Amino acid sequence: MSELESPGRAPANIREKTADKSAEKSGKRGDTRARLMEAAERLFGERGLHAVTLKEINAAAGQRNESALHYHFGSKARLVDAILNTRVAAIDRVRVQRVEALVGSGREGDLGEILRATFEPLTGLLDTEEGVRFVRFAAQVLNDPDHDLPTVAIKSGFEGINRANGLIMAALGDL
Repeated sequence: MSELESPGRAPANIREKTADKSAEKSGKRGDTRARLMEAAERLFGERGLHAVTLKEINAAAGQRNESALHYHFGSKARLVDAILNTRVAAIDRVRVQRVEALVGSGREGDLGEILRATFEPLTGLLDTEEGVRFVRFAAQVLNDPDHDLPTVAIKSGFEGINRANGLIMAALGDL
């Protein structure tokens, strides 16, 4: 009897099938979460945060289980936060690269260049359907009195936002 076939331990082929099913389940779980976020982002962008129900989001994401959204996010507010954090993190990675290039070239005092490095990662999204969907969603969040997106962005801890903000403050000096 080999070590892999010791008593109390499932044979390797059964363990592999179990591992495959676990990976498949976690993949489906991740897909469900992503589909919910995509559907919510689209619906929120089209109609506003308060005009969309959780039931509509579940249906748009193809979820028959009405508790799927609650399982993955807990609430509409946490869903909005999850969408923002996911999208802003991706945008911020690009912003970090742009700020590093700016500093590396010695142009960290050029306000125009700082603003380009800060905002072009966001405006560049307008070339894709996915990006337009996010920008529409972000506009709804900006216009919602329950969210203070600029303050959240600055206090977020995102490196690119913080570094760009520091460069802007330094470039503006005493203003």
